[in-house]
This record gives sequence, structure tokens and C-alpha cells, in this order.
Amino acid sequence: MRDALGEVQSVLVLGGGSDIGRALVVRLASRRCHTVILAGRPEDDMEPVAEAARRAGATTVEMVHWEATDVASHEKGDR
Repeated sequence: MRDALGEVQSVLVLGGGSDIGRALVVRLASRRCHTVILAGRPEDDMEPVAEAARRAGATTVEMVHWEATDVASHEKGDR
């Protein structure tokens, strides 16, 4: 989601424990992104990425265990 000036306010990162995910959230949080949701496999260590996001300025950081290949575990939306 973007604010009135076009800056990202919140972001969902799939692969939240990855180096790319870390670089993305640090860059966005340092600009004005305040809400970060990290989604990744249970074995991924997302806590260091979450901490880096907080240090960069994110005020809300959540972590969700999510496996892309386990389709049966995905919730179905009513949209």
C-alpha cells in the first residue's frame, strides 16, 4: 500500500528470511514503510530480517510461516 506521496506504507514479503527479502524491507522501512509482513518456511530464520526492519524504521513487523509448495495449507479467500 502506498501513501499520498507514493511511498510504500506496508509490504508483504514472500521468502521473508532471504537476503533479498532483507535488503527489500530495510530499504523500504528506511523510506517510510511502517508495516512489514514476512512470510517464509518454518525453517527460515526470519527473526534477523524482522529485527533489521525494526532498526530501519518499521513499527509493525509480523512473521508468518508459509510454504509455497504446500497448497493444501493455504487458506482460501472468498473474493
